[in-house]
Formats: sequence, structure tokens, C-alpha cells
Amino acid sequence: MLTTLVIMLTGAWLPYSPLASMLGLVPLPAAYWLWIGSFLIMYSVLAHKVKRWFFNKFGGD
Repeated sequence: MLTTLVIMLTGAWLPYSPLASMLGLVPLPAAYWLWIGSFLIMYSVLAHKVKRWFFNKFGGD
């Protein structure tokens, strides 16, 4: 999980880094980060609810 977090943060940082122009990257608009954050939160909540429903219905005794 830590490796995944480091890779995600590196990918998010690269467009703002000194390497951005060499790699042809441009920073994303602020609205993108709001949308992606909203989607990630909604996905996490939905996945948790489905997981709880599944284990309540099919076992986990």
C-alpha cells in the first residue's frame, strides 16, 4: 500500500516538478483534483457498503 501511495504522489507531483517541461507534462486544472477526489471518496464509500452487504448476506460466521 505504501508503494502504491508513493507512486501515486510521484505521478501527481511530476506535472509541477522541474522535469515537467522535459517530459511534456502540464499541470491539471484545480477542478480535476476536486472531481477525482469526489470520485475516490464515493468509490470508497460504495465499496465499503457492498463489502458489508456481502459479508452480512453470505457468511463470515
